Amino acid sequence: MDKKAIYDKYFTRVYYFAYHYFKDDDRASDMAIAVFLALFSGNLVDEDAIKEFLYRHIARSCANYYTNILGLPAPDAMDFLNTILDAEFLYLKYQESA
Repeated sequence: MDKKAIYDKYFTRVYYFAYHYFKDDDRASDMAIAVFLALFSGNLVDEDAIKEFLYRHIARSCANYYTNILGLPAPDAMDFLNTILDAEFLYLKYQESA
C-alpha cells in the first residue's frame, strides 16, 4: 500500500481520535498530520502494524498534550480504547454517507 492510500484510508480515523479529545479542527488535523509524518519516516508495510502504529502514536500524542501543554491528567487507557472504537464507527458512518 502506498503512502497516499494509507493516508486516504486512515487520516479520518486518526483525525476523529484527536478531535474527540480537543474539539478543535486545527489541533486535531495538526496532530493527525504529525502522526502520519512519523509513520512515513519509517518503513512499516503490514497493514495491521500501520493501524496499530497510528492509534498508539495519536493516543500518546494526545496524552502528552494533556499532561505537558494543558497540565491535566492524561485520559486513561479505557477511554483511549473507547475513542478508538468511536473513531472506527465514525469512519464507517462517514463512508456510508459519502
